[in-house]
Amino acid sequence: MTKRFAFVLLLLLLSASLFGADTDIFSFANSISGKVIWDSRTGSGQVATSRYVYNFIPGIPWVVTDKGDKIGQDAVYLKDGMVMIPEALAKAITTYQRGSVKKDTSGHRVAAIFIDPGHGGKDPGAIGTHKKNGRTFKVMEKTAVLEVGKKLRTQLVSTYPDKKILMSRTGDTYPTLDERAKMANRVKLGPNETILFVSIHANASLKPQANGFEVWYLPQEYRRTVVDSQSIGSTNKNLLSAVNTITEEELSIESELLAKSVMTGMKDKIGKDIPCRGIKQESWFVVRNTKMPAILIEIGFVTNPKEGELLANTNYLQKISDGIYNGIKDFVYTFEHSGKK
Repeated sequence: MTKRFAFVLLLLLLSASLFGADTDIFSFANSISGKVIWDSRTGSGQVATSRYVYNFIPGIPWVVTDKGDKIGQDAVYLKDGMVMIPEALAKAITTYQRGSVKKDTSGHRVAAIFIDPGHGGKDPGAIGTHKKNGRTFKVMEKTAVLEVGKKLRTQLVSTYPDKKILMSRTGDTYPTLDERAKMANRVKLGPNETILFVSIHANASLKPQANGFEVWYLPQEYRRTVVDSQSIGSTNKNLLSAVNTITEEELSIESELLAKSVMTGMKDKIGKDIPCRGIKQESWFVVRNTKMPAILIEIGFVTNPKEGELLANTNYLQKISDGIYNGIKDFVYTFEHSGKK
């Protein structure tokens, strides 16, 4: 859990019938195999289970899950320094928890994958100029990453006919960075569905010996807004902050796992050709402005003589696509099967 919470309240054993009357928050949490977390600074709390987190503030007539669902019409309240939960609200949460567990047996799913080949059109990206056999040739980032993106899309469409496989561009066009993020954020999702954002780029350096591929994701300490008052049905700033923090931490973890999976896939396919520079963190525009698990891949250095030649070879670009595809496929399988019985 986040460091923002002041301390964790220890669970108590359930000693009486839960729904005979209002009950203390500790006993209720224990009944659904959860734990209570209390933020004394904001006067808000959570009941965290293995599947969902229920956010509450005494006096606010509902709880909000980390998925943005609003439950109940009654408010938790304080009595003799203890947080109490009304009988009707406890029943509503328990019903939701049981229903969500049943629903989750079909799994959270990746409903869409958004591929973002960098640059394009008037923006060529990085350019490498090289000579081979007395011939001078150029390698443009926008061209190499578009070919990788299109090959990747073909593979994903074939494997996942039930998922939306989208691209920010399919030709030599130039969507702005803001447009790319907005395209992905506008994709409609259902309950328990998510979208993955994969931005593809190529590197450059003033030093021609610089080489290798790398995968980036957003630094965990970077703070952003990924939920709004409309999505949780409340304008309460403390509740909004709590839900946003939980959601943001989930996206950060999923982004890191996606980055690791793609890196492993690429190492398997091109690790013998060029070195792996590892996983790194940076607040790239498209990564920090998309509200989903997001990564940015640097497929190699167009300014390196060896890699420049490789990045001009369509067969090698297919190998890169294969590596990214395998990484995404492994992540999707793990994401959609974790927690299943």
